[in-house]
Amino acid sequence: QVLKDSKKLKSMRSNYRNHLDHGLEGHQDAVIAIKQAIIGLNALVNSLLLYIVKFIKFGCKMLQDLRLCWWLNFFLGDRAARWSAQLGGGLRYC
Repeated sequence: QVLKDSKKLKSMRSNYRNHLDHGLEGHQDAVIAIKQAIIGLNALVNSLLLYIVKFIKFGCKMLQDLRLCWWLNFFLGDRAARWSAQLGGGLRYC
């Protein structure tokens, strides 16, 4: 009787370990999937921030060109603004 109980206990322990191992494998799969999702989201956010920074830089450059054009037009007249734009090449908005 003791031998049967011992074998039964070992079998129960083995089944429980197998159950735990399978549970941990599923948990590890979930952790790996979450990590991959975080990495993908991080890459998406980084590229989005990069485009936002590029857009802001482009917008600031455009605004600087427009302000300089306005200043040249206001103080020096149209001829000076066109001449400056031709020489500088950056004042496209004059």
